[in-house]
Amino acid sequence: MNDVLIEKLVVGGMGLGHLDSGMVVLVPHVIPGERVRVQTVKEKKSFQQALLREVLQPSPDRLTPACPSFGPCGGCHFQHIAGPRQDLLKKDIFHEALSRSGLLFAKEKIRYLSSPLRLGYRQRIRLHVHEGQLGFFQQQSHSLLKIEQCLLARPEINALLGELLCHEQWLKVAGLVTEVEIHVNPRDGKCVLMTRFNRKPRPRDLASLQGLFSDLQGLSSLLVHTPDGALYASFPDQPAQIGYLLHVGEGRRLEIALEPGGFCQVNEGQNQQMVDQLLAWHQDERPGRVLDLFCGVGNFSLPLAAAGFVVTGIDQQRAAIRCARQNCEKNQLVATFRRCAALEGLTALVHEGQTFDSLLLDPPRAGFKEGAPRLTALQASKIIYISCDQATLFRDLQEICGGGYQIAAITLVDQFCQSHHLEAMVLLTRQQ
Repeated sequence: MNDVLIEKLVVGGMGLGHLDSGMVVLVPHVIPGERVRVQTVKEKKSFQQALLREVLQPSPDRLTPACPSFGPCGGCHFQHIAGPRQDLLKKDIFHEALSRSGLLFAKEKIRYLSSPLRLGYRQRIRLHVHEGQLGFFQQQSHSLLKIEQCLLARPEINALLGELLCHEQWLKVAGLVTEVEIHVNPRDGKCVLMTRFNRKPRPRDLASLQGLFSDLQGLSSLLVHTPDGALYASFPDQPAQIGYLLHVGEGRRLEIALEPGGFCQVNEGQNQQMVDQLLAWHQDERPGRVLDLFCGVGNFSLPLAAAGFVVTGIDQQRAAIRCARQNCEKNQLVATFRRCAALEGLTALVHEGQTFDSLLLDPPRAGFKEGAPRLTALQASKIIYISCDQATLFRDLQEICGGGYQIAAITLVDQFCQSHHLEAMVLLTRQQ
């Protein structure tokens, strides 16, 4: 055991301190300024990993976590920290990592958008199933931690979980299921339940699922997938779409829909803040041409189209493009959507000699490594990069800035309260 003063939090939410020997030690579930007792569990060349055993001098911002599974569960990292302090620490972590990457931007100029909801905000969750038990993987492990509710999930999801876990028809098939995803539909408050089986479902399995669907009043659709992820059956035969509204100014609202399993932000309120920021970054200019490279169902494309911009959206997922086109038509907007990989679409546009006034990209966690160097060929006056992964964001920003752009603004959006994750929106402008 060692006593350590926690100096700061680093990427991943770990607390950093130094042992008497000078060796760096990383500890979870601590707060800067605390003196704690730790036990080393792993030694590496330049640092040690340790577990928290006792808080000797607690921070005034330390809370008793609301969730009894906090600690063993790998989903939350900061439930022990009061909300306002969480915001400050997450901003500090981001800015230090940004500076270490060689990208310069003043911390006081970074805008931070806190979430009004600290708990009960997630509109979808994914649970692993092992031997009929539902749960999350434990911290840095593939061991299942059984849960009956998740405090980050919206109340509708937890209500459905409570009914599901004790339902006789669920108990008949639970041992065959490897994964469950529940997505609440903000439009009507009902849930879509997606299940993945470890083998092809048999008629008696489908009969049990039909009974489950008929009994659970909180369900609008139940989908059954095979081990490879292919859709095998659904109740009803045409599953309900998931829909939400976006406010785009002057009292106008857009109706956005996606198919079950499609991507949307987990925090509906914070997604609206992101759309507001995107529109604010475009409000002082004449509407021009915008390219949205990972457009999905049109979450960002369509608000820009509603503001008068000529939008081209690109996405490689067939269902996403199908929904984007339907959403465009339903909202009586004009936009072009192409189905292809982002790099393929970008390369084609460059070869066609097309140019855009603004580029928007919201790639998956892997970022856009191969495409980032080609963005500058489209001669856009601004690029807006949205990311939930700091490492790939900074890597790609280095490439973009090396191509003649500079960071003009950064907005951090707390999409993932109680965790160390952040959604970052970065505005880049061409250097004159």
